[in-house]
Amino acid sequence: MDIKSMLGDSDVTILAKFVEPQFVETTMAGNIYFARNKYFIELEEKETNKGIADKHEGGWSFLLQKGDQIILETDEEKLVLPVTPNVIHTRYDVISQIPICCFVYLSVKNDFKIVPNTNQIKLKPEVEIELRKQFKGRHLILFSDITKVLERFEKAAKAMDFHLARGLVEYFDEQNDPHPLIKEEYETNPIAALFYKSKFFEHQKEFRFVISKFLDNDVTVNVGNIKDIAVELGLVEIDKELPIEMIIKE
Repeated sequence: MDIKSMLGDSDVTILAKFVEPQFVETTMAGNIYFARNKYFIELEEKETNKGIADKHEGGWSFLLQKGDQIILETDEEKLVLPVTPNVIHTRYDVISQIPICCFVYLSVKNDFKIVPNTNQIKLKPEVEIELRKQFKGRHLILFSDITKVLERFEKAAKAMDFHLARGLVEYFDEQNDPHPLIKEEYETNPIAALFYKSKFFEHQKEFRFVISKFLDNDVTVNVGNIKDIAVELGLVEIDKELPIEMIIKE
Protein backbone atom coordinates (compact mmCIF):
# COMPACT_ATOMS: atom_id res chain seq x y z
CA MET A 1 0.00 0.00 0.00
CA ASP A 2 1.29 3.48 -0.83
CA ILE A 3 0.96 6.50 1.48
CA LYS A 4 -1.80 8.22 -0.47
CA SER A 5 -3.97 5.09 -0.37
CA MET A 6 -3.26 4.67 3.34
CA LEU A 7 -4.15 8.27 4.28
CA GLY A 8 -7.12 8.73 1.95
CA ASP A 9 -8.35 12.32 2.15
CA SER A 10 -6.32 13.12 5.28
CA ASP A 11 -2.65 14.05 5.63
CA VAL A 12 0.04 14.50 8.28
CA THR A 13 2.16 17.63 8.12
CA ILE A 14 5.22 18.89 9.95
CA LEU A 15 7.30 22.06 9.96
CA ALA A 16 11.08 22.13 9.79
CA LYS A 17 13.41 25.04 10.45
CA PHE A 18 17.08 25.07 9.54
CA VAL A 19 19.15 27.43 11.68
CA GLU A 20 22.80 28.38 11.80
CA PRO A 21 24.76 26.66 14.61
CA GLN A 22 25.18 29.81 16.71
CA PHE A 23 21.40 30.32 16.88
CA VAL A 24 20.30 26.80 17.88
CA GLU A 25 20.19 27.46 21.62
CA THR A 26 18.33 30.77 21.36
CA THR A 27 15.86 29.31 18.86
CA MET A 28 15.06 26.37 21.12
CA ALA A 29 14.51 28.91 23.90
CA GLY A 30 11.79 30.41 21.73
CA ASN A 31 13.57 33.43 20.28
CA ILE A 32 12.44 33.33 16.65
CA TYR A 33 14.22 35.67 14.29
CA PHE A 34 12.32 37.58 11.60
CA ALA A 35 14.57 39.04 8.90
CA ARG A 36 13.21 41.91 6.84
CA ASN A 37 12.50 41.14 3.21
CA LYS A 38 15.49 43.32 2.34
CA TYR A 39 17.75 40.47 3.48
CA PHE A 40 16.23 37.95 1.07
CA ILE A 41 16.26 40.38 -1.84
CA GLU A 42 19.94 41.22 -1.38
CA LEU A 43 20.96 37.62 -0.61
CA GLU A 44 20.20 36.57 -4.19
CA GLU A 45 22.96 38.85 -5.45
CA LYS A 46 25.49 37.33 -3.03
CA GLU A 47 24.57 33.63 -3.36
CA THR A 48 26.44 31.49 -5.87
CA ASN A 49 23.89 28.71 -5.30
CA LYS A 50 20.90 30.07 -7.21
CA GLY A 51 17.49 28.84 -6.14
CA ILE A 52 17.84 29.91 -2.50
CA ALA A 53 17.09 33.64 -2.45
CA ASP A 54 14.75 35.55 -4.75
CA LYS A 55 15.48 39.13 -5.81
CA HIS A 56 11.80 39.55 -6.72
CA GLU A 57 10.50 38.76 -3.21
CA GLY A 58 7.25 40.58 -2.53
CA GLY A 59 6.94 41.83 -6.08
CA TRP A 60 4.25 41.55 -8.73
CA SER A 61 4.71 40.52 -12.34
CA PHE A 62 2.92 40.59 -15.65
CA LEU A 63 3.57 39.05 -19.04
CA LEU A 64 4.43 40.80 -22.24
CA GLN A 65 3.27 38.43 -24.96
CA LYS A 66 3.76 38.15 -28.68
CA GLY A 67 1.55 40.73 -30.36
CA ASP A 68 1.57 43.16 -27.42
CA GLN A 69 2.59 46.72 -28.15
CA ILE A 70 3.91 49.73 -26.30
CA ILE A 71 2.42 53.01 -27.49
CA LEU A 72 4.24 56.29 -26.93
CA GLU A 73 2.19 59.40 -27.58
CA THR A 74 3.09 63.05 -27.80
CA ASP A 75 1.03 66.03 -28.90
CA GLU A 76 2.28 65.58 -32.43
CA GLU A 77 2.62 61.86 -33.03
CA LYS A 78 2.01 58.32 -31.80
CA LEU A 79 4.80 55.75 -31.87
CA VAL A 80 3.86 52.05 -31.76
CA LEU A 81 6.66 49.75 -30.56
CA PRO A 82 6.53 45.96 -30.84
CA VAL A 83 7.70 44.07 -27.73
CA THR A 84 9.63 40.90 -27.11
CA PRO A 85 7.78 38.34 -24.94
CA ASN A 86 9.06 38.82 -21.40
CA VAL A 87 8.16 38.92 -17.72
CA ILE A 88 8.03 42.40 -16.22
CA HIS A 89 8.54 42.70 -12.44
CA THR A 90 7.55 45.55 -10.18
CA ARG A 91 7.63 46.05 -6.41
CA TYR A 92 6.97 48.74 -3.84
CA ASP A 93 10.23 49.73 -2.11
CA VAL A 94 8.67 49.58 1.36
CA ILE A 95 8.07 45.83 1.00
CA SER A 96 11.77 45.41 1.77
CA GLN A 97 10.95 46.48 5.36
CA ILE A 98 8.49 43.63 6.05
CA PRO A 99 9.86 40.97 8.49
CA ILE A 100 9.58 37.32 7.44
CA CYS A 101 10.24 33.98 9.18
CA CYS A 102 10.55 30.93 6.95
CA PHE A 103 9.93 27.23 7.58
CA VAL A 104 9.89 24.14 5.40
CA TYR A 105 6.45 22.51 5.18
CA LEU A 106 6.51 18.74 4.76
CA SER A 107 3.48 16.66 3.85
CA VAL A 108 3.53 12.93 4.55
CA LYS A 109 1.26 12.34 1.57
CA ASN A 110 3.44 14.29 -0.88
CA ASP A 111 6.98 14.20 0.50
CA PHE A 112 7.37 10.79 2.17
CA LYS A 113 7.37 7.15 1.09
CA ILE A 114 6.97 3.81 2.86
CA VAL A 115 10.22 1.88 3.22
CA PRO A 116 9.56 -1.57 1.64
CA ASN A 117 9.03 -4.45 4.07
CA THR A 118 9.09 -2.18 7.11
CA ASN A 119 6.71 -0.02 9.12
CA GLN A 120 8.83 3.08 8.47
CA ILE A 121 8.00 6.22 6.49
CA LYS A 122 10.94 8.29 5.22
CA LEU A 123 11.42 11.34 3.04
CA LYS A 124 11.44 10.70 -0.69
CA PRO A 125 15.07 10.71 -1.91
CA GLU A 126 14.57 13.72 -4.19
CA VAL A 127 13.09 15.74 -1.31
CA GLU A 128 15.71 14.68 1.21
CA ILE A 129 18.66 15.36 -1.09
CA GLU A 130 17.35 18.80 -2.04
CA LEU A 131 16.99 19.77 1.64
CA ARG A 132 20.58 18.74 2.28
CA LYS A 133 21.77 20.85 -0.64
CA GLN A 134 19.82 23.90 0.53
CA PHE A 135 20.68 23.74 4.22
CA LYS A 136 24.07 22.07 4.61
CA GLY A 137 25.91 23.52 7.59
CA ARG A 138 22.71 24.39 9.45
CA HIS A 139 20.94 22.55 12.25
CA LEU A 140 17.57 20.90 11.69
CA ILE A 141 14.77 21.68 14.13
CA LEU A 142 11.60 19.67 13.60
CA PHE A 143 8.18 20.82 14.85
CA SER A 144 5.67 18.04 15.35
CA ASP A 145 2.58 20.02 16.37
CA ILE A 146 1.76 22.73 13.82
CA THR A 147 -1.37 23.80 15.69
CA LYS A 148 0.64 24.70 18.79
CA VAL A 149 3.25 26.46 16.67
CA LEU A 150 0.56 28.66 15.14
CA GLU A 151 -1.01 29.38 18.52
CA ARG A 152 2.30 30.44 20.09
CA PHE A 153 3.28 32.66 17.18
CA GLU A 154 -0.11 34.36 17.21
CA LYS A 155 0.02 34.95 20.97
CA ALA A 156 3.57 36.32 20.87
CA ALA A 157 2.85 38.62 17.92
CA LYS A 158 -0.27 39.97 19.58
CA ALA A 159 1.70 40.75 22.74
CA MET A 160 4.08 42.83 20.60
CA ASP A 161 1.19 44.56 18.84
CA PHE A 162 2.05 42.93 15.51
CA HIS A 163 -0.45 41.62 12.98
CA LEU A 164 0.79 38.24 11.79
CA ALA A 165 0.00 36.75 8.39
CA ARG A 166 0.89 33.13 7.78
CA GLY A 167 0.55 30.43 5.18
CA LEU A 168 2.10 28.32 2.47
CA VAL A 169 3.90 29.99 -0.38
CA GLU A 170 2.16 29.37 -3.69
CA TYR A 171 4.48 28.76 -6.64
CA PHE A 172 3.43 29.67 -10.17
CA ASP A 173 4.89 29.54 -13.66
CA GLU A 174 5.61 33.22 -14.20
CA GLN A 175 6.91 32.58 -17.72
CA ASN A 176 3.52 31.35 -18.90
CA ASP A 177 0.88 32.25 -16.32
CA PRO A 178 -0.31 35.58 -14.90
CA HIS A 179 0.48 36.46 -11.30
CA PRO A 180 -2.12 34.88 -8.96
CA LEU A 181 -2.92 38.36 -7.61
CA ILE A 182 -4.63 40.69 -10.01
CA LYS A 183 -3.14 44.18 -10.21
CA GLU A 184 -5.83 45.75 -8.02
CA GLU A 185 -5.30 43.14 -5.28
CA TYR A 186 -1.57 43.78 -5.28
CA GLU A 187 -1.99 47.55 -5.14
CA THR A 188 -4.46 47.26 -2.26
CA ASN A 189 -2.41 44.76 -0.25
CA PRO A 190 1.15 44.39 -1.61
CA ILE A 191 2.21 42.36 1.46
CA ALA A 192 0.10 39.48 0.10
CA ALA A 193 2.63 39.06 -2.71
CA LEU A 194 5.10 37.64 -0.16
CA PHE A 195 3.10 34.41 -0.36
CA TYR A 196 3.68 33.95 -4.11
CA LYS A 197 6.91 32.98 -5.83
CA SER A 198 8.16 31.69 -9.14
CA LYS A 199 7.87 27.94 -9.70
CA PHE A 200 11.66 27.96 -9.91
CA PHE A 201 11.63 27.98 -6.08
CA GLU A 202 9.01 25.27 -5.48
CA HIS A 203 11.64 22.89 -4.09
CA GLN A 204 11.75 25.16 -1.01
CA LYS A 205 8.30 23.97 0.17
CA GLU A 206 8.00 27.15 2.16
CA PHE A 207 5.63 28.11 4.96
CA ARG A 208 5.91 31.71 6.10
CA PHE A 209 5.07 33.94 9.01
CA VAL A 210 4.94 37.59 7.95
CA ILE A 211 4.68 40.59 10.26
CA SER A 212 2.42 43.02 8.41
CA LYS A 213 4.27 46.11 9.51
CA PHE A 214 7.05 48.18 7.97
CA LEU A 215 10.02 48.10 10.36
CA ASP A 216 13.43 49.75 10.27
CA ASN A 217 15.14 46.72 11.83
CA ASP A 218 14.87 42.96 11.93
CA VAL A 219 12.96 41.65 14.94
CA THR A 220 13.03 38.69 17.33
CA VAL A 221 9.70 37.30 18.53
CA ASN A 222 9.76 35.24 21.72
CA VAL A 223 7.22 32.42 21.51
CA GLY A 224 8.36 30.75 24.73
CA ASN A 225 10.46 27.62 25.12
CA ILE A 226 9.70 25.24 22.24
CA LYS A 227 11.29 22.05 23.57
CA ASP A 228 7.86 20.52 24.16
CA ILE A 229 6.84 20.88 20.50
CA ALA A 230 10.18 20.73 18.70
CA VAL A 231 13.34 18.64 18.61
CA GLU A 232 16.80 19.58 17.40
CA LEU A 233 18.15 16.83 15.12
CA GLY A 234 21.70 17.95 14.57
CA LEU A 235 23.86 19.38 11.82
CA VAL A 236 22.86 18.96 8.18
CA GLU A 237 25.73 17.44 6.19
CA ILE A 238 25.74 17.03 2.42
CA ASP A 239 26.76 13.34 2.61
CA LYS A 240 24.60 12.32 5.58
CA GLU A 241 20.92 11.40 5.32
CA LEU A 242 18.53 13.58 7.28
CA PRO A 243 17.13 11.79 10.37
CA ILE A 244 13.47 12.39 9.50
CA GLU A 245 11.34 9.27 9.69
CA MET A 246 8.08 8.02 11.16
CA ILE A 247 6.81 4.69 12.36
CA ILE A 248 3.47 3.30 11.20
CA LYS A 249 1.51 1.88 14.12
CA GLU A 250 -1.00 -0.80 13.30
